[in-house]
Amino acid sequence: MTDTEKPAETTVPEEKKENVPEDKGNAGAKKEPEKETEKKNHRKELVITVGVAVVLILATLGAYFLLTPQIAIKGDIVGVYYTGTLDNGTVFDSNINSTEPLVFTLGNSTIIPGFEDAVSGMALNSEKTVTLPPEKAYGTYDPGLVQIVNRTGPLENVTFVAGQAYIIHDRVT
Repeated sequence: MTDTEKPAETTVPEEKKENVPEDKGNAGAKKEPEKETEKKNHRKELVITVGVAVVLILATLGAYFLLTPQIAIKGDIVGVYYTGTLDNGTVFDSNINSTEPLVFTLGNSTIIPGFEDAVSGMALNSEKTVTLPPEKAYGTYDPGLVQIVNRTGPLENVTFVAGQAYIIHDRVT
């Protein structure tokens, strides 16, 4: 190889090197907007996919809550209208004509156990008729709990009405 050949070889690759970056630069400039457009389209597709998934989840949850009856379970606060009757049909307690239901928390033992058991498992707006044994209601009859009150003094001339509640204070004790 001679000295004159070396510069010629050096010049040809330099020209190729110069042309190559220019071509890459032009091609890269054209591809950048295409990449941005592809990214935007991908984002749109992702947003649409996520949106559809959210709508499907909400529709499923809505159908579940609308189509599944709500059942009263322990810990729920419930409100009920009721009528309590004796075996002979005599009504001893009721809130049917009241504007407010009896409200209580299932499982707190604030009402008689049989009534709580009867309400547990009921669906919203359902009705049920139950007969409670004395042990699950107010207890068996205990003659030792009966008290005879002498009708003297202020009670002497009072006419008591069956089923009416009365409060009597003993001022002596």
